[in-house]
Amino acid sequence: MRLSFHDLTKEEQLSVLRKILASNVVEINNATGCYELKKYLNSRGYGTINIYGGEQIKSLKIHRVILEFFSDSKIPDGLVVMHECDNTKCINIKHLRLGTPQENMQDMVKKGRSSTVKGQPRRKLSEGQVLEIKRLLANKISLSQISRIYSIHISTVSDIKNGKKWKCVQLPFDDQVEA
Repeated sequence: MRLSFHDLTKEEQLSVLRKILASNVVEINNATGCYELKKYLNSRGYGTINIYGGEQIKSLKIHRVILEFFSDSKIPDGLVVMHECDNTKCINIKHLRLGTPQENMQDMVKKGRSSTVKGQPRRKLSEGQVLEIKRLLANKISLSQISRIYSIHISTVSDIKNGKKWKCVQLPFDDQVEA
């Protein structure tokens, strides 16, 4: 059984909420509507917060805390919190929903975020997102601005621009902008 926000004492709950709502922790991405965490990110890009109580450390995923707080109930066993925006840093309640692990995996495959071919790396971007990135590049939007919009490293945008990645995705001729 996974630790729930509602398993915490009121004092621990307040501590978690203060950390999340502190200034400089969340940034609103106007292009996507995502409320992106700037702190407390784990190696997979999910917001995680630790509560230290005596010798025990309680660790919570922030998107789960947000959903439990606003729904005022525990997440049922066997369900996960899915990001409809596909942005692991996002804690916008409008972008979060409950689903089964199977629904989550099907969503990943459907959106091209999971490799279905053995030996291929996992992909964070879908073909549609890459097409939109190429449109933004054609319209002279900066690499850094695009990397912020899609929450990807600037080198990924550069590799797309220079044809090192996603070479197979091409802009239709009428979408291309003359230099």
